[in-house]
Amino acid sequence: MVTITRMEPTDKGLNFEYCHDSKNTLLMTIRSISPYTPVIEKKLENKNGKMTIGDLENNKDYYISLSLHDDFGRITEPTCTRLFTPFKNRKNYKIINYIHKNDFYYYPSGRSTCSPSIIKLENGQYICSHDVYWGHASQNLTIVLKSEDKGITWDYQSQISPCFWGSLFVHKNILYILGATTEYGDIVIHKSNDYGKTWSESTILFTKRKDEEQGYHKAPMPVITSNNRLWTSIEHGTWKHKFSTHIVSADIDSDLMNKNSWTITDPLNIHKDAKGIIAKEDPVCIEGNSIKGFDNKIYNLLRCNLTENRCAVLCQADADNPSAPLKYIEAVDLPISHSKFVVRNGNDGYYYAMGNRIDNRCKNQRQILSMYKSKNLIDWHFCEDILDLLSTADRKKAAMQYPDWFIDENDIVCVSRTAMNKPQNFHNANNITFHRIKDFFK
Repeated sequence: MVTITRMEPTDKGLNFEYCHDSKNTLLMTIRSISPYTPVIEKKLENKNGKMTIGDLENNKDYYISLSLHDDFGRITEPTCTRLFTPFKNRKNYKIINYIHKNDFYYYPSGRSTCSPSIIKLENGQYICSHDVYWGHASQNLTIVLKSEDKGITWDYQSQISPCFWGSLFVHKNILYILGATTEYGDIVIHKSNDYGKTWSESTILFTKRKDEEQGYHKAPMPVITSNNRLWTSIEHGTWKHKFSTHIVSADIDSDLMNKNSWTITDPLNIHKDAKGIIAKEDPVCIEGNSIKGFDNKIYNLLRCNLTENRCAVLCQADADNPSAPLKYIEAVDLPISHSKFVVRNGNDGYYYAMGNRIDNRCKNQRQILSMYKSKNLIDWHFCEDILDLLSTADRKKAAMQYPDWFIDENDIVCVSRTAMNKPQNFHNANNITFHRIKDFFK
């Protein structure tokens, strides 16, 4: 079977990867959607490879089809057909992967790039994952990609299912991804012994009740090591029913693929009368950052839906009793807390948080990624805006959101769920983009 595994629209063209395992002839056809006529027809020689095409028209939709033909010209297997739109990438943001808003190739999982996660392996390679989303779709597929040149170029590695909202992490030189089976599904973990090329069967760690609408929720949030345990944040509930917040953890010497190795904290429900919360109803607190404090305590800093308050919610875990509920500390003023943000420990005694700053130029449409820092997780100070799409055409549909990032020497390495080049809307993005902010920590 022939597949197109990765796409990257370019100025008047497309970069893409493909693979197949047939001895038959592989033919590529590029057609414009309107009028529906062939623009390029070409025989491809390699079974697995990369291809660059050009001389197309920017901002125009095209089909790309790969088909296998026998010696008589007959198509022998299902044709792989994808959609794409060439465009002038004026920001020069590196596209790791792309899905056209009307490309149903990954259905039933969805047709929007979502939930990026990125890590650096011991050998210097970068691994990025993202899932495939659409409202009311099955939302259960994750795509894994690799860069061997620090993010300049990317290669397709594999797909994982069921996996949604996955967090990549490395433990004892083995790559794992911890996610959900689907939106409000079970919590699941996968393992790779070859850095993402192949994956084990999944292990269900925590199971939702099958007779309930509510289930587990998470995002690609940090997995940290502290007190000889791995820790990461999840929630249980729905937006309709609100969420209880939890941290799951496992002993660093345990078998992470054994569900009995993992412990979940008892639920903490955050109410409207909690310290620092100003609201008429209980807030929605999700996507918590598990943080190893400089004081050796374990914290959880959560996104909160109270846009007017600009508050994040700070809690603390009990390192000696991993099943005890989180302890609420207070709501803190953090202007990026209305959407997903990620906190990392700096080497200078500061915590750093990256997310979407609320700005009069873009309201809540997530077009600016900013960095804040704090000494104590309570008092946060603005550093600078690091990325934006403010000058992008069709700004009402543009966004850079749901970042994941790490510190690489003096640089910030970041991935974003990016809506640009004719997306459905700012939320349903069509790109995963890579960014390096050089010498931020110099």
